[in-house]
Amino acid sequence: MAITVMCVSNFVAGCSSGSSTSSTQTTSNANQSHGYGSITAKLSWDSSPKTTAKKVGLAPSGVSIVRIIVSASDITPSLQKDFQSATGSGTIDGVPAGTGRTLMVQGLDASGAVTYQGTAANITVQAGLTTDVGTIVMIPITLATLDCIPSTPGSSLLLIQGDPMYTLPGGQQSLFSGTADPSMRKDPTNNTLWLSYSYPHYEFIPSRMPAVEVHLANSTDGGTTWNAVKTLWPSELASNPKDPTQNGVINHEVSNLLPLQENGVTTWMAARLDYFLPQGGNPVGESFRIKIMKASTPEGLSTASTVSLGSAGSDPAWPIDQNLSNLAPELSDVSLWNEPSLYYENGTLYLVLVSFHYNKTVPDLVKDKVHVFSTTPVGAPASWTWSYLGVLAGNTEAVELGGQRLTQVDIAKGMDGKLLMIATPDDWNTTYSDYNHKGCVVVEIASLSSPALARGADGKLKLRSRVTASDANSLGSGASAYDPASNTGLLFTRRNKTSTNFTIEIWKTGLRF
Repeated sequence: MAITVMCVSNFVAGCSSGSSTSSTQTTSNANQSHGYGSITAKLSWDSSPKTTAKKVGLAPSGVSIVRIIVSASDITPSLQKDFQSATGSGTIDGVPAGTGRTLMVQGLDASGAVTYQGTAANITVQAGLTTDVGTIVMIPITLATLDCIPSTPGSSLLLIQGDPMYTLPGGQQSLFSGTADPSMRKDPTNNTLWLSYSYPHYEFIPSRMPAVEVHLANSTDGGTTWNAVKTLWPSELASNPKDPTQNGVINHEVSNLLPLQENGVTTWMAARLDYFLPQGGNPVGESFRIKIMKASTPEGLSTASTVSLGSAGSDPAWPIDQNLSNLAPELSDVSLWNEPSLYYENGTLYLVLVSFHYNKTVPDLVKDKVHVFSTTPVGAPASWTWSYLGVLAGNTEAVELGGQRLTQVDIAKGMDGKLLMIATPDDWNTTYSDYNHKGCVVVEIASLSSPALARGADGKLKLRSRVTASDANSLGSGASAYDPASNTGLLFTRRNKTSTNFTIEIWKTGLRF
């Protein structure tokens, strides 16, 4: 029925000390019959609350808004409401009874930045009763950073039952194997979490060559355990249409999943990258295409009809349905598109892509940007009309975040409902002639329709989190995914890439924001 939060601490004023704090109490019969309960909590605005304090008062100076968020795997979207801190208490209506509820309380300053945060987890709400979770300690917010290495508490390898790391024929360890490029989304109709990921392995044509395909897994326990479902898009043996004597493989990778609901109907969207890798050679840039598809289930994406999107660097030998570089003059020098991410809101499907530029064969990272496109996803994907909306982030933002460009982008909502960009800052390692991934950053987004990242009153990007791996080699680690419903927290990809070895793993960080 309601959640009541009372702002109580030894240096707070303006809250009623007579507010209810009993562990359970009966509410109205109507609330009980409809399966709603309530939660009550006290807030302490320092790290050592005095639970015996009788005095009540205001939140600390600088806290203008108190935000209450109730979340659970079966509460979609999360319940949220903001209150002026001076009012001292607040109520959110409609908290469904059930287990596994999380109560997050945030203190926001006048600019909307979160300056304090406290959480109570694993709450059981019973119909017609009030659950007292006691005192929530409101801790001052500093940047959530994590070194994702085996010895860091909360960091652990994400295991997928039924899909072990690739091994060579005969069972020998493969130097090209693992899981990578995660995309994680909750099914809006139930508690199932879905995960698509890249699966590096070898194909033999007849000698072995590296190949990448996309696999699908799911979790029905909030992200604690994961089970393989199917190979979503297997790698394909092929020849180069411009030179049929050149054999190789069409790889599929950096997939991104997205469920959307319209008029009670759930549709699953997906995006992926396709490209041709010739045997003994490098990926053919003119073969790079972004594929978008939709289906009624995640499993159905395997055989769904697609639309193929290309760039100024696309070659007619590798057919595309639309050249996105034709949508704006400033896109005319884009060599290829990569790292797709999808987001849907109010009837509009947003496609976020990273542009790659080259000066002959050398990457020009300063020109690379994160771009936003949109369409109305009605009918078959090949019939959609795409529009260019602008640049979400470029070199200026990348430098502020520690790289030359931002790549490996995922778009997700935080527990507070704010839109987030998850990305990898990187630069070019001239010694190894390869990209150096510098971990992961999580930044608030101001808008996708008028693309811009959010900045605080100090003019700096609103950075939520940064994850690195201190044991990574000179080519680094990165590629992350997030869904607030998953107890894995942010997923982070640890990799070991050398001239002879490429092994990679998806790890849980436990970071939730």
